[in-house]
Amino acid sequence: MPVTRVHIIRHGETTWNNEKRWQGHLDIPLSERGIQQAKLLAQYLKPFPITAVYTSDLQRAELTGKIIADALGLQPHADPRLREMNLGVFQGLTMGEIQSRYAHELHSLRENWLDHHIQGGETRRMMQMRAYELFEQVLEREEGPEVALVAHGGVVRVLLHRLFPDSPAAMHTPIENTSLTTVTRDGGRWHLERLAETPHLTPHMPPSGTIEAQ
Repeated sequence: MPVTRVHIIRHGETTWNNEKRWQGHLDIPLSERGIQQAKLLAQYLKPFPITAVYTSDLQRAELTGKIIADALGLQPHADPRLREMNLGVFQGLTMGEIQSRYAHELHSLRENWLDHHIQGGETRRMMQMRAYELFEQVLEREEGPEVALVAHGGVVRVLLHRLFPDSPAAMHTPIENTSLTTVTRDGGRWHLERLAETPHLTPHMPPSGTIEAQ
């Protein structure tokens, strides 16, 4: 049976998410809250016929994916193509620090959303290309019917941009920690079934108000 549903998941919360500090490729671990978020999501996903779990190789996503895969009786596959964007000189800084030190660079990133190359980092298009390459390979490799990709806010956003370029909701809906985005395939067309939802966190734990990429 071909893959007909893909669940695209953002990792659980880290202390840097809580501090609104941009992480990028820096390998920041989950906080205790993030681990609990992942466990709640894992329990929510147990009834789903997910046959494969792929994760970023950064530990905040890899551990989130392992918790989910363990609940499903699966072995997760880590792949660096699902890493967050390399944010170069922005990594480790808060938004206030970025605005103070790199105001022009930040303006360029906002004006040229997909193709601005951050000093010491990469572009969103580069992240999109590597993540979508993995996305397509998973569809070819796995039998399905459903698979999960556990990644980062930036990765979720650029995959949505690639699949639904004309959807304002896909571009602007906040992507919270352990939010669940599901896309379904009908023939050659993709449909957005759910977008950045956190049903597993209510009422157990409200979503954290974290910034997306970062």
